[in-house]
Amino acid sequence: MPKRIDWIDVSKGLGIILVVLGHTPTTDWLKTFIFSFHMPLFFFLSGLVYHDANMTFLSFLYKKVKTLLLPYFIFSALAYLFWFFVERHFTFSGSADVDPLVPFKGIFYSMPDD
Repeated sequence: MPKRIDWIDVSKGLGIILVVLGHTPTTDWLKTFIFSFHMPLFFFLSGLVYHDANMTFLSFLYKKVKTLLLPYFIFSALAYLFWFFVERHFTFSGSADVDPLVPFKGIFYSMPDD
């Protein structure tokens, strides 16, 4: 296993702290500053340490489907079923009047809140 690069790990840790800080109640200028670079920071750091290990495109695609898409769809299906059968029936949750098709479609593509 290759040795980890300390400054990259520290940068990722700082990026995680900034993500948390950006999602807390704080001033708008600070949020704007943090949101202007925190996600590009993660993409840049990930690109620095990416190693393809001579993978073909199909093996790369299969690996990403297995490690990213499959867990996403399993979690989304479980969360949707919980919402559909349990949470939406509580009047205090505010989701009793939501069309069940709207959050289901949201699993497959992002929709802004109207």
